[in-house]
Amino acid sequence: MNVAQVGLALSIGAGIALLGGPHTGTLIDRIGPGKMAALSCLLRTGAFLAYLGIDQFWQIIAISAVVIWSDNAFWPSDSAMIIALCGREQRARWYALGRTVRSVGMGLGAALSGVIVASGSDGARMVVL
Repeated sequence: MNVAQVGLALSIGAGIALLGGPHTGTLIDRIGPGKMAALSCLLRTGAFLAYLGIDQFWQIIAISAVVIWSDNAFWPSDSAMIIALCGREQRARWYALGRTVRSVGMGLGAALSGVIVASGSDGARMVVL
């Protein structure tokens, strides 16, 4: 498969994932925000591992739809979980803490990637890029 075909498959998968968006709130209400957040993380983990063994156009569509839907399902679950677990006076603090940790993680990941690429190893560079 060439890059254009992979891009098309990922785009179709993203479009399919959007169809599940309106149902995410219903699932959160039915199973609870904590279980939904955990389920979305498990689905993403399994789907990312499945990427390692696929090579067909339709497989990329299916797996990318699962990855994208479960990624999009995590954030409303996370917000609902924060609302359920803390009082009104603590919400802003927990939202801020979550965003801060996410920002620090992205910064550290970018820095580590830069160090790996700068190491000069072709294998390490391939993994990062």
